[in-house]
Amino acid sequence: MFQQIEAVLHTIAYGCIIVGMLLIAPKFFSAGDVGEGHHHHKFGFVLSWFFILAGLILEIIAVWAT
Repeated sequence: MFQQIEAVLHTIAYGCIIVGMLLIAPKFFSAGDVGEGHHHHKFGFVLSWFFILAGLILEIIAVWAT
């Protein structure tokens, strides 16, 4: 039972990290995108880092709990 929970935690953690990286990837490829909608881009940037950090924290919890 506990190993299933651990597997789910690992999956969620990796999922969060992948979602965060997918959200952050366009920021590096669209340079000079300042001006219109700048705050929206900043929100996406913060959101992507939130996903990456949440995934890393979940991964640490999953490893530490076992």
